[in-house]
Amino acid sequence: MMAGMTGLAAGTAEPAKTSQSDFQRLEGCWARPEKTQELYQTLQALLPTIRREKGCRDCRVWRDMEDGEIFFLTVDWETRASLEQAVRSDSGGALVGAVDLLSEMARVRIGNDEPWESTDILKRMRKTT
Repeated sequence: MMAGMTGLAAGTAEPAKTSQSDFQRLEGCWARPEKTQELYQTLQALLPTIRREKGCRDCRVWRDMEDGEIFFLTVDWETRASLEQAVRSDSGGALVGAVDLLSEMARVRIGNDEPWESTDILKRMRKTT
């Protein structure tokens, strides 16, 4: 169990196990204090759409139980191409836009062994055709 985290998708205090894909995207979002509820609702609303993207194996949102303004989004993809296509989709644009608008800070890691980066990596991915 991940201490201090609760799974929004499952609605339990214990997060579900996710696969260990090489193409996992993990995004950490620190909500603007006045936008916490809006970010929570937006992430919840986007879950079904992200899950329907081609190549999505699993998609979960977690909320830190000690600091309710911190959210984590994990998405496991079949391939890097699936991840990039999803980031360029309408739902990918909505997610990037919501995180930019509603977060005080956000970090992204693509791949289990990759460093944390700003959301600029997703914006660059969206511009690539």
